Formats: sequence, structure tokens, C-alpha cells
Amino acid sequence: SQREAIQKAGFVFEPYRSPGTWTATGERSLIQNSVAFLGVLTNRGFGDDLLASVGRTPTDLVVVDCLLYGPLEAARKVGLRRAVLVHSLYGVVSRMMAGGPAGTIARLAGFRPRALWASAELVIVATLRELDLPPLPADTAVALSYTGPAIPDELGKPDRIGTEPTVLVSLSTTFIARQTRILQAVLDGLAPLP
Repeated sequence: SQREAIQKAGFVFEPYRSPGTWTATGERSLIQNSVAFLGVLTNRGFGDDLLASVGRTPTDLVVVDCLLYGPLEAARKVGLRRAVLVHSLYGVVSRMMAGGPAGTIARLAGFRPRALWASAELVIVATLRELDLPPLPADTAVALSYTGPAIPDELGKPDRIGTEPTVLVSLSTTFIARQTRILQAVLDGLAPLP
């Protein structure tokens, strides 16, 4: 689903060869969705795919999503230079995905998320530091670099969007039960605003 956007940006697109059965949009129960999503996070096949790709194309640095533990671990093991991309609030990702039930599942699968992030040269956080939660003591070894939000070119630069305050609403990139109802409630609440 991302092929066109990636190629339009001038990059070569290469799909994973072992993605499993995950789909971000499939309607499932909370338990089914959680199990499938955790299966993506702990999929070692993604790491094998990364190493095969790097073997075909000389690579100086890879940028890996913070939640793809398989590629992060594979790159670490072979000494591949890497940066971690946190596509959300680092403090939330750290608390929810490295701690709590998701962190327990990762550890049972043999992954240590915070150690994987700390072993990278850089952790790129695509938000403003002011919006994030303060790092936990366990995160002190992680080199965080806040870049601010990523805004697609077609929206223009933030100063050209308009003079009125802009509201960005985002629930998730994956299926959430009752998301249509939740989004409608948000839109109804925002409707009186200019």
C-alpha cells in the first residue's frame, strides 16, 4: 500500500518477503488485533529480509521503525549502522511497547526494545519534544533527536496552511474497534470551529 508514495519520493521499493498475515485495516476483535500486531513486532523474518536486501545493495545506514524488533535485532547482530524511527511520542511508545504487556511479549520473544533503541546511533522522534512525555529512567541511554511532525509536501509548509489554528486528528494506522463512531464524535465536536 505504500509502494507509490515511496517510489514517488525517489526511493526504490522492496516489499518484505515474509510479512505474515498482518493487515492494518482488517476488522478483528481487540484480542485478535493485539495478537496479530505483536506478531509483526516480533517477526524475525523481517530481519532476514532486511539483511538479504542489504546484501544485494550496499548500505551505509538503515532507518528502522522502532516497533520492528526483528530488523533492529538483525541489524545490531551484524553491526549494521542504524537509526530508529519513532513515528509517535517516544514516551508513550517506551511505556506501552517496551513496558507493560507488549514489552513482556517482546521479552518473551527474546527482544529488549529499549536496548535495541539504545544500541542505534540515533533515535529519530517525529514530533515536538514539548508534546512528549518525559523519558523514563530506563531511557537515559537512548539518543533522542526530535524532528517535529512530518508534513506531506501537498499540505505545504505549516506557515502556509493558514492563519487559523490547525487541528490534526489521528486515531491510529491500524484498525480500532468503533473507530468510525469515535472519529465522527471528534468531527462533531470540532464542527463549530472555523
